[in-house]
Amino acid sequence: MRDLFQDYTPGARVRELENNAFDIVPNYRFNRDLSEEELVEENRLFSEVSIQIESIREELKRVTEEYKEKLKPLEAKAKKHLLTIKTGQEERVDTVYLIQDFDEGKIGTYTSEGVILGERDMKPAELQASVFRVQHGVTITSSLKTGTEGE
Repeated sequence: MRDLFQDYTPGARVRELENNAFDIVPNYRFNRDLSEEELVEENRLFSEVSIQIESIREELKRVTEEYKEKLKPLEAKAKKHLLTIKTGQEERVDTVYLIQDFDEGKIGTYTSEGVILGERDMKPAELQASVFRVQHGVTITSSLKTGTEGE
């Protein structure tokens, strides 16, 4: 088969096609070959859209970085709260007091509230320090006061 009614005007061509058609199928999809001019125009349009896409991607990257920076402190707080919930403890920074117990040969680490955090064996140098105190008249009580004496 060959192309039909090519020398007709577009309106006359459609009338002739309708008059000679066995069936008419609306909205049928097909591909049509483009002319060189049409391809040049498609390339121009593609370039414009590509430039717009790149511009939007750059903006998205910038905005994403801004939001990441906003999220960092919140994520750090959430991590801290989660750790507190998991352990049932909170991290504190405070002065602690190392108290020697010569009867036990231990050193206790105490908070400013007098709560013991832990204990360990005395090191030889710490035992030497206690001998120095005794030799120089520093009085050390061997029984530590717990706050419950005299009750």
